[in-house]
Amino acid sequence: MPERLRNRKVAVVEEEIDIALAVCADPVYQQAFKLPKFRYLLIEYVLQRVHGSYILIGDRGNLRFQLKFPYRSLELRLQIEQQVYQGMKQLTQEYQKFLLTHVAVEKQRTGDRQLSVG
Repeated sequence: MPERLRNRKVAVVEEEIDIALAVCADPVYQQAFKLPKFRYLLIEYVLQRVHGSYILIGDRGNLRFQLKFPYRSLELRLQIEQQVYQGMKQLTQEYQKFLLTHVAVEKQRTGDRQLSVG
C-alpha cells in the first residue's frame, strides 16, 4: 500500500478512535488508548481488517492512476467504526493483562527494596 494512502487511512482510523473514545465513558478505554503502544495496536488492528477500502482514479490517455481512500464513504466509515469498537474491546483485555503484569513487577521491585532496607 502506498505511503500516502496509508497515511489517509490512518488519519481516518485515528479520527474514528477519537470519536469512539469521546462517546465511551469507561475510564479503562480512556487509559488504555492514551498509551501510544495500545493506540498503535488499535490502529493496526483496524487497518488489518478494513480491506479493499480504496479506489483507483485514472486517465486512460496518460495511463496515470492514483489511489484514493474514500474517507467520506458512509459504508466505509461504519466498517471502520465497527472495527474500532471490536478492537477496543479486544485490546482492553490485553491492556488489563498488561496492567496486572506491570503491577506485579512493581510490587516485586518494591518488596525487594523493602527487604533490603529492613
